[in-house]
Amino acid sequence: MSDDLFNTLLPELAKGAFHQITEFVKETADFVTEKVKIQVASRRYIERYKEIYGTIKILGMSEPRPLTDVYTNVYVTKPTRLNAIFSPREMEEHYRKRSNILSLRGNARPIDAMEGVNSNKRLVILGQPGGGKSMFLRRIGLEALSPNSSYKHSVIPVYIELKSLQHIITKHPTALDYPASMTFIEAVRHQFDNFGFPRSFTDWAIKGRLLMLLDGLDEVPEDYLDETLEELNDFITRYGDNRYIISCRTACYNNWFTTFTDVELTEFNEEQIHHFINNWFQSDEDRRIDTARDFEKKLNHPNFVATLELARTPLLLVYLCLLYDETQGLPSNRSELYDGALRILIDKWAAQRRVRRHEAFHGLSTGVEFVMLQSLAAPAVLED
Repeated sequence: MSDDLFNTLLPELAKGAFHQITEFVKETADFVTEKVKIQVASRRYIERYKEIYGTIKILGMSEPRPLTDVYTNVYVTKPTRLNAIFSPREMEEHYRKRSNILSLRGNARPIDAMEGVNSNKRLVILGQPGGGKSMFLRRIGLEALSPNSSYKHSVIPVYIELKSLQHIITKHPTALDYPASMTFIEAVRHQFDNFGFPRSFTDWAIKGRLLMLLDGLDEVPEDYLDETLEELNDFITRYGDNRYIISCRTACYNNWFTTFTDVELTEFNEEQIHHFINNWFQSDEDRRIDTARDFEKKLNHPNFVATLELARTPLLLVYLCLLYDETQGLPSNRSELYDGALRILIDKWAAQRRVRRHEAFHGLSTGVEFVMLQSLAAPAVLED
């Protein structure tokens, strides 16, 4: 089978991630058979990735939407650890000067997150709750599978939610997608086996042709964290030629990966908020009545300055868009709005992502958390 004929059979396959197929099959004895197998497996892999990770459906959305339709480019900067601020008073003073807790990272110049991914082989993406870490990792995977992409490396994306690894590394017998007694390395191979890739291709790809997208280190239950870190570090050491991106909440990260570059997602600026809102309201009816312009006008009204601050967190901007889509307005009682936003960050988001509380906190209900936060915030409010 000639290369020209093979390429005509794969018009929809990504040239970026899978263009190395020809490179591999030329090294194999059964040239034609291997090409056909990998052709079918590659198509399945791309279709499945786009099906699972190429849409967004959160916070009660009635139907999924393509991630590419609403995605807004994000920026990263060098993180400044909160523990670098030596006292609660110094932290409060820093907050008041910077106006926003998400700006505690200092004056480092933000760069386009894609630039950071392209220039760093090993990257830890830090961020606040609802800050867009998972959506960014999914987007990078889609870019790696796209023929005309801003992602510059020819690698195959492998997206793994790290909280799911507890069933593997603890030899849990009820894992849904993996056989029991499986190491992380075997679990990665198993993903390719499921799509029909020849094991010879998988063994070849795992030695430097993968983009490992490891999402949600902060969501790994504490009881399994040490084992998860051990498995990950073992894989990274054995297969150091792959590219790696790990995501974690800033407050939970403890510099576990010393060979990685750490960056932090910045909050949305006005341009990003504008871009997201215009991407969101793209139905024929929304464009006819210019819903995006009306929503943005209300959001920028002096009466909703604090609401605009909520919109700087991507998850809460989704919440505001859904709310406006339903009511064509913003609540006049802003406490209701903030109550809804806080419940999303504390309770609903964790429930949707199936993040379980540590056993020590099982009795800590959302209501109790609200009371605790109120008692912490009240003195600052009274002082102002």
